[in-house]
Amino acid sequence: MPHPEPSDHLVSAYFVEPTPGLARRNPKSKNSATARGSTIFGKVEVYHESDLERYAAHIIWADVRTRELHSQYPRLAYRDELGDLRHHFIDLFAFRRDGRRVAYAIKQENKTAGLETILELAEKAGFAEEEGGERLIDEVVVMTEEEACLEQYENALNIIDARREYDARECNALLAALRSMPGKFRFGELLKGSTDIPKRRAAIWHLIEIGRLKPVAFEKVYDHSFLRFVT
Repeated sequence: MPHPEPSDHLVSAYFVEPTPGLARRNPKSKNSATARGSTIFGKVEVYHESDLERYAAHIIWADVRTRELHSQYPRLAYRDELGDLRHHFIDLFAFRRDGRRVAYAIKQENKTAGLETILELAEKAGFAEEEGGERLIDEVVVMTEEEACLEQYENALNIIDARREYDARECNALLAALRSMPGKFRFGELLKGSTDIPKRRAAIWHLIEIGRLKPVAFEKVYDHSFLRFVT
């Protein structure tokens, strides 16, 4: 059964119609056979034009530093090598909890050369939507299929699910138990002796999100995967 894609980490008593957020365009597909579509993060509809962008959006939203996520923003102005005015849409844009504004450019690894040239020109132009305009970006991150892979996307789904399900008391009990664990241990070992496996599993994923548990390898995390405790 396909894993449902969660829309938010909080459930409101009242429905709030999602908005396109800061998006400068709506690239929704007219053809249901393509990978284009959107996902709701918080109260914002985030558009994706490929599986790679969909994976990246979930991975960024699962990052504990992310406060707000938008797509197709900003529309950066720059001058090409001939001096002609051009524009480039940033795929994903995050406000982090510390206030930093991070632009995520999503591209297949073999197509990043042209993208990096555009980003360099856009930075030279001030990372603004018009020449001489306000700088809108503090940091640019290029994500390829190496970072936004299926395995990390599936890990992100578990983290996002756990935000709705974890119990603080269970997390505290698990933290106390972790102090006696060896240097590395399997995810499944943390489930032993629990009277509520789903609650314990959610607590494990929450501790992974906040960095108290770290996967030893950059891969999909299963019950047999090795973790380590970060004090």
